[in-house]
Order: sequence, then structure tokens, then C-alpha cells
Amino acid sequence: MKNQPADDDMDEILDEPPKETVIFTEDSDLPESPVTSPSVLVTRTKSMDMEMQVPNIKLYQTEQLKTCSSRPSLTDLHENLEYVDIDEPPEPGDGNIFEEPVGSDGDRPVNAVGAFKPPDAKVKFGWIRGVLIRCILNILGATLYLRLGWVAGHAGIALGTVIVLFSTLITTLTALSMCALCTNGEIKGGGAYFMLSRSLGPEFGGSMGMIFGLADATYAAMNIIGFAETINSFLAQADLRIVDGGVNDIRIIGACTQLCLFVLVMISVAWESKTELALFVIITISYVTFLVGTFLPPSAVQMAQGITGYKWSTFSQNMLPLWSGETIFSVFGIYLPSVTGIMAGAGISGDLAEPNKSIPKGTLLGIAVTTILYLSGIWLTGSTCIRNASGSLDDLYNGTIAACAENSTCRYGLLNSNEVMQLEGAFSPLVTAGIFATCLSSSLTCLVSAPRTFQAVCKDRLYPYISFFGKGSGAQDEPRRATVLVTLIGLMVISIGELNSVAPLISNLYLASFALINYACFDGSLAQSPGWRPAFKYYNMWLSLLGALLCIAAMFILSWGMALVTAAIISTLYVYLLHRKPNVNWGSSGQAYTYTRALRDMVALLTTEEHVKNYRPQVLVFTGNPVSRPCLIDFVRSITKDVSLMVCGHVITVSNPSELCGGMASWTSRIHGWLHRRKVKAFYAPVVVENYFTGIEMLLQLSGFGKLTPNIAFMGYKSDWRTCAVEDLKNYMNTIHECFSHDLAVCILRLSSGCDFSDLLQKYPFFDGCDLLDPVAFKAAERARRLQQAKITLGKHLATVNELAMEVKEEARDGEFQKEAKAAIKKIMNSVTLFAREKTPKRPVTSKRSIAAKGLSIAVNQFRRKRKHAVIDVWWFSDDGGLTLLVSHLLTQSKSYLEGAQLRVFTKAQDVNNLMEEEESLKALLAKFRIAYTDVVVLPDMLSLPNDATVRRFDQLTAPFLRSESELKLEKEKDDVFITPSQKENLKRRINRHLLTHELLQRYSKETTLIVISLPVPRKGRESAYLFLSFLEIITRDLPPVLFVRGNQKNVLTFYS
Repeated sequence: MKNQPADDDMDEILDEPPKETVIFTEDSDLPESPVTSPSVLVTRTKSMDMEMQVPNIKLYQTEQLKTCSSRPSLTDLHENLEYVDIDEPPEPGDGNIFEEPVGSDGDRPVNAVGAFKPPDAKVKFGWIRGVLIRCILNILGATLYLRLGWVAGHAGIALGTVIVLFSTLITTLTALSMCALCTNGEIKGGGAYFMLSRSLGPEFGGSMGMIFGLADATYAAMNIIGFAETINSFLAQADLRIVDGGVNDIRIIGACTQLCLFVLVMISVAWESKTELALFVIITISYVTFLVGTFLPPSAVQMAQGITGYKWSTFSQNMLPLWSGETIFSVFGIYLPSVTGIMAGAGISGDLAEPNKSIPKGTLLGIAVTTILYLSGIWLTGSTCIRNASGSLDDLYNGTIAACAENSTCRYGLLNSNEVMQLEGAFSPLVTAGIFATCLSSSLTCLVSAPRTFQAVCKDRLYPYISFFGKGSGAQDEPRRATVLVTLIGLMVISIGELNSVAPLISNLYLASFALINYACFDGSLAQSPGWRPAFKYYNMWLSLLGALLCIAAMFILSWGMALVTAAIISTLYVYLLHRKPNVNWGSSGQAYTYTRALRDMVALLTTEEHVKNYRPQVLVFTGNPVSRPCLIDFVRSITKDVSLMVCGHVITVSNPSELCGGMASWTSRIHGWLHRRKVKAFYAPVVVENYFTGIEMLLQLSGFGKLTPNIAFMGYKSDWRTCAVEDLKNYMNTIHECFSHDLAVCILRLSSGCDFSDLLQKYPFFDGCDLLDPVAFKAAERARRLQQAKITLGKHLATVNELAMEVKEEARDGEFQKEAKAAIKKIMNSVTLFAREKTPKRPVTSKRSIAAKGLSIAVNQFRRKRKHAVIDVWWFSDDGGLTLLVSHLLTQSKSYLEGAQLRVFTKAQDVNNLMEEEESLKALLAKFRIAYTDVVVLPDMLSLPNDATVRRFDQLTAPFLRSESELKLEKEKDDVFITPSQKENLKRRINRHLLTHELLQRYSKETTLIVISLPVPRKGRESAYLFLSFLEIITRDLPPVLFVRGNQKNVLTFYS
């Protein structure tokens, strides 16, 4: 532990002027030693020795607090880059701005702001005061004194013991599950809400947190009403009243009691703890008084009231049940709510010194103690009091004391009186004081835990408009705003006065939370996540599941109607939070389940034999940077519809790939975020290589996993093929060849505006993702931003510390305030907000944009707006397995920009003399495929020659790329790029067919919305790159959007069921 200076050194510390901060690297000149120059505060950078950084618990804490990590990245270590450590104060000797280094003589200089370590001002409780006593007080309600004899009278000693032990079984299983949850990581404030939300996620945790806080607030009010009713009965016996001696008096007494407890809780939790100790002493003395009274010989009056003392006859008569208008379920329902207070210690988890150790020990021991007390109460009352007694001395002397049972006029006995313990007590006023103490103690524990639950829920901002109640007050972060809210809820409940109908609902809410705690433990164990490592080992996942089922069964035993109401309330809040999607990441078991379920399904899919009925288009989209080609992604989404695989492949070519690979995780995360914002369910697969075609091969071989591998390669049309470099053209053509070599179907989309908008997005940088156009620039900008942020944060930190020091110097004069000042300085210096990354200010949005910008917006989002009265023309010239037809059909279905479009199918005639038969045959095939269409056209003139104008246009298109064999040898180019006269002559028939296709498209599909046409397959060694792209160019010139489709010659459609 670090040495602390004396309090009178404070003035010396505060008199020092603001220090200069020097940041240096190993290459810079080092300043003088801080020991010899104490006026200079040094924050050094780590480069050589940061690899040997020892384990530090604070590094793991900052990850949970979402601050900048103080641990150097792997790139910093590997590349020997400059690293500035500003987030975590180094240990002594590291040159810390919080504390001066220790000199060679071991003396700490006193002229530094961090020369002292003020103590933590927040009061922390141990397991006895914080958990054990609270659990005992919350479990020991008025049932201990008023209902145990009634339970023993109806159920008998034997079944009464079973009821107590069964209830204890439920609470013990829940406590074991809770112990596992609270020891599986650090526990903050919020108790059961914190454990459920971090285990099952914000949906379950948020719904149960709000309900649990409300149940605590209402339960506190119920105990106060019980206290008020007892006081009112004593006033009635003394013939006193406040207003009417009835419900209004109860309301007045209850409201006054609630306000008194409110003041006590508002002062501090320490005062409340002392009050609970006093109440605990009163209850202990009260129960001891009852125990002593059972051994005293009963008086005549007591005997007339059914008190017999310890007698075998009484014990044997009360051993078996005697139901008097009750059943075992109704008796169980009366007793069970008395043991639901096991969460009292966990409710103040934020005020415990070691919640991971305190909650298990205190809760389990509290359950054991209260179980012994309840069992002893049943056995003692069952052994010393008969079931029915008239209370008349004459009946006692005549031996007819129990004869009143025949006409149901008995006033005393286990079945008729709730004051058995008071009658048996050695000094009945002390027993009455115990009844008061149990009511007040249960109310007090709930008034402490409920605000902390509400505060935790409000801090997490799961619900809108309630964050106001999440702010704490004072050095202990007291939830005073939430306490006011809980008090107002309690006053409203007290004003009702009649709670018999609400009590079962509150008990059901508690049991529902117990069921979820058990299920959370079971779920965490079943998920088998490596992060599930509870320090508490005495739990079992199947016992947790049993506990959850028992809690649900108990809910329906108490009241099946209220159980349904409870389920409806929880479901409503769950669905709301599920719809709201809170922006939190707590590592819940649901996330672990997502992984295990996906892995299990992937493995199961490997052994599943493929069937054509289950064919899905799994698309590898060569988007390059997805941000620059958003319309390409949107178009493919109309095909996959978020239920089929889409992989966005991006080949990043740099001279040194290793320099960029280190920052690809951040880049990939940002791209996935951009896809999420566009509501596109797709994967992003970047590869960093030196050679573009190498990257294409990597994507084709490694994209996907198992059966979830692409079966379609989708790319945009290379609109600049006539002006681009020859190497780029080769890469594009080789990509098509490589896709076919990997047995993939190929789709090529041509748009009149093109697919690449990167230049325009740079010109108008107001679109989402404009900062993600260049991964190399992004990494450089990220590093520059981090360095700048480091300097800004460090400057703000020093300014804050110096400013605070000056304020404390002016005000900290008396010793009491000086201690508070030290605590405040420590809080500021260690505050997370000083090191938190500032939010990037939103880019101002101009109200007026240019016409070009608006046009760009329309072009970028052209496939995100649905088209009305759309028509798709399908030119099915080649039977590729049916993919051309299937893609066209999918584009007409829901979640497509062409939803509801009409489908026209064109094909070529095999026999011009049987056009009608071929048309009917195609219609029958479409009907068997169950594909709706509006028209079928069989073209008879596919063997005719194209017009001379079309031929001249094609010759003009190919002329710049025509080379003779001698020219190719001179230019050292292969004949797979340029066009040779021999190629044109050998492929003359193929050229005419494509030119005729162009004329037919101009005639039939000039005004259609989308054209889907069979893609000509480029023949290796026969068609050069320029010739193939000339085919695509002449076919699609001056037409609406055209989609070329070529399947892999395998069936994707079937008409068999």
C-alpha cells in the first residue's frame, strides 16, 4: 500500500503551480530525472518495454467501462510504433502525472498533486451487516408471529414441516443459482436486475428489473400497512382513534411511517443499517421471549385459550393435518410469500465490499437461519397449543374447552387465533414489539433495495425518459431521486388500503424473478461459453432448471390468474425491449447461444444431402469497397431477401499487405456497421494482397464455410473497359473465367449510371460512409485521430486536476472538509470520463443541396424504392438449369424493389413451323414450376441476319482493339486480350446472333423496367477480352438495367414435390 502524507501536507500540495507535462519517445531527448527536477511531471511513452507490461487488473476493468485501452495493440508491439499510455496511471517509478516517482532514497516528494491517496469515501458493508442480517430481516415477516401457528393447525406438524422445507428448497435452489451468477464476474449495483441483465440480456433483465423494483416498493408499503393495522388495533382496544378508527386511520399511520422511513433512508445507507441492527436485536429478544414462554407452566387463562405447554397428547393430535376450509395448496400459498425476501442482500450489491463473496455466504446462511426459526415455530406451537379452544374458564374446568369446534364458535387455538405466540410469550409486549420490528425491517430493506434497482435500470437507459432517476447523489452515489420515486409509489399503495388482491401478484413477481435467476444459471451452463466460470462451485445446471420449474409451479399454486397476469406483464416489457433494441453489449448467454446454435447447425448442414427444392442463391458479390457500390448490394438484397447468403468480397491491393492487415478488424467492423445501417444482412470479406487476381482466387476459394459457400458470383459491368488499362481488363476477364472454373454461376449487372460512385461520393461527402472509401486513408486517419485524442484528453485531464487543486486550496481549511477534498480529487483523477473517448460531433446537414447531389442520392438508392407497375423481361435463350428464371421470379417477390412486377418470358424457336406448340410447351413448364407470368413470346427470327447499321456500329466499337498477328507479336501481347481478324471470322455466326439479340431487345424491351438475359459464356482461347466485352456492350447499349445470368448447368428448379 502506498504511503500517505499527513493531513497538514495538504497546503504544500495545493500551493504548487500547474505542472508541465512532457511526452517523449525513446528517440527523443529525455528530460532531467523527475527525482532531481520534481517540478516537471513526465508521462512517458512505452515502446521498448511495453512488451513486458505486467498483468494489471485495471486493464481488464477499463474494457468493461468502455474506455480507451491502456494496453498496447499487437501492431504497436510488432511494428515498433509510438505508443502513448494516457488511460491508466503507471505504478510508482513510471513517471505518473498522478504521483511523483520515488527517489533513490525512498522519500516521496510532497510537491505533487498525486502525492497522497485519499481513502474511498463510500461506505462498504461486509457479508454479515450487508447480506446476512438483511436477508434474515426481510425473510422474517409478520408470518413468523401471526401465521405459523395457523399453518401448524391446518397442515399439522408433519405437513407443515414439508411446506417449510419445500419452500426452502425453492429458495435454496434459487440462492445457489444466484451465487453462481454473482461469482461469474464483478457485480455492480442493481442486485437481481444486474445479474439477470448481464446473463440473459437486456430484454429479460430490463423487464424483470422494472418489475422487481416495483414489487419491492409495493411490498414495503404492504408491510407498512400491516404495521399500521397492528397499531390501529391497539388504539381500538384503548378506545382511541385518529379519524374514524378504520381505514383512514390506517392510511394516516401508514403514510407517517412511510415518510419516517423515507427520511431515514435519505440520510444514508449507513444510518439505515444501524436501524436494522436495532430491529434485529428486538426481533431476537422477542423470539427468545417466546421460546422461554413455551417452557413456563401455563396459567389457567392460558389453558382456557388452548395453551397446554409441552404435552405428548398435544403433539400427537397436531402431528397430522386437519383441514378446516383450507387445502394444502392454500396453506402453502399463505406461507410461501414469507420466504421470498432472499434477494435483500443482493439488492444492495453496489454497497457491498465484496459482493462476490458476501452474497453467497450471507444469503445461504440467512436461508438456513430463517428455516430453522420457521420450523421451530411450527414444532413449538404444534407441541404446546391445541387446535380449538373457547377461552372460557368454565369450559376449562368442565373439560369442554374444545367443544366449541362443533358449532364453529371457538375464538382461540391454532385454527382460530393469530396471537398464539403472543399468548405463549414470557412477556407478551416484547413479542408484540417483534411483530412491529419484522414489519418495519422488511419495509426498510425493500426501501433500500428498490431505489437501487430502479437506479441501475435507469442508468442503463433501457427505457426512455427515466434516466433522470438514475443519477446518484453524494460521495456514496445514493439513489435519492429513485428513493423519492419509490416513496411516492409506496404512498399511492398505502392510500389504497386494501391489498388482499394485490398481494398474490407481488408474490408472483418475486417468484418469476426467481425462476429467471434459475434459468439464467441453467442457460449459462448449457451454453458452455468459456466466459462462464463461476467461482461458486456448489451448483448444478439441472438443479437450476428444477428450481425454475418449481418457481413456475409455485406461481400457479398461489394464483393461476395472477400467474397469467405476471406472464403477460413480463412478456409485454420483453417484447417492448426486443423491439426497442437497446444499444448495449453485456455478453449475455443469448450471444453465446447464437454462436453454439450457429456452429451446431453448420455442422448438421454438412451431413444434410442437398436437394433442388431447398436451393438458395448464395451470392459472392464483387463489390470492391461496398460503400462505393451501394446499388449493387441493394440489387443483390432483392434476390437474397435477407434469407440467403450474401458475401461482399473486397480485394485491397497494396504494396505491403502486412502494414494494412493489423487495422482490418476496425475497418471490417465499420463496414459491417454501414451494412447494418442500410439494413442489409451480408458478410464483408476483405483480402489484402499485392496482386489483384491473387485476391480474387482467395475470395473464390475461402469465402463461406461448409455448406454456406457461394454458388453465384455477382459483379458489376465494367463500363470503362474501353479506356481502362489492359491489366485491369485482364483481371476482369480472368475473374469471369475463374468463377466458371470454380463451378459458380455468374451474374453481371449493367446500369446506365454505372455501379461505382466513389468519385461522386468524395465530391459530395454528406452520404453515410463517405469516410470509408479508402481503407489505407482510414487507417492513417484513425491513427492520427487517436494521437490527437490522446493529446486532447491529456490536456483536459491536467487542466481539470489543476483547476480542482486551486479550488480545494481556497476552500479546504478545516480538517473535515479536507478529507472530502481528498476524496473529490481522487474521484476526479480516477474518473472514467476523463479518459473516455469524446463523441465525434455530427456533421452539419445543409438544408439545400445541389441538383447533382440530389441526383446522386437517387442513383445510389435507386434499388431501395419500390417500383410500381414494373415489368421484367426474361430472355431465356439458354437452359442453364433454370437460374435465369428463378432470379427473375425472386425479383418479383416481397422485399424486392420490383415486388409485384409482371414477368414476360422470351425464348427462341427450335422449329419455326411449330411456334404454337413450343409456346404451349413453355407455358406448361412455367406452370409446373409454379412461376407466375403475364406473357410468353417465342421468337422465330433468331436465324436471320442483323441490319447493316448494327453491323457497322459493332465494327466501329471493335475497331480500336483490332490487331493483326504481327502487331500482337510486336506488342508482345497474347491474343486473349485484343481482337484479331481471324477471331472475327471464326466467330462470325456468334457475332451475328448477339447483334440480332441487340435488335430484338431494342424492339421488345426498350421501355421495360429490367431485362434479365442469358449471359454468353466466354470461350477460353477463342474469344478475347475485348471481343467478349464488345458483345456485352452491343447487347445492352441504350437499354434499361440489364442483368446477365448464367447458371452452372445444374438444376435449381423442379416441379416434383
